[in-house]
Amino acid sequence: MKRHSTVGDLVEVFVERFEEKFRREVGSSLREGFSQNFNLYLRGRLIYPSKYSQTKLEEQDEVTIMRPIGGGVVPGTCDFSRAKFFEA
Repeated sequence: MKRHSTVGDLVEVFVERFEEKFRREVGSSLREGFSQNFNLYLRGRLIYPSKYSQTKLEEQDEVTIMRPIGGGVVPGTCDFSRAKFFEA
């Protein structure tokens, strides 16, 4: 990542790298997944999608991306249970 990058920039890197495979596996957009079906944590704090472009990354930051622990897929959104898009 470049200096002064944001969480939004990081999401774009994931979208550029994994969008095609994600769409094949899940049938929907990875960008949509980040806004609706993943929780993204920066330094252990939840970052909401509306704040991605405003949240600056710092050197050595740790970012965790995970599905919500409690609950499931919101009706009408993508189902990630079949996804294997992060495998090499």
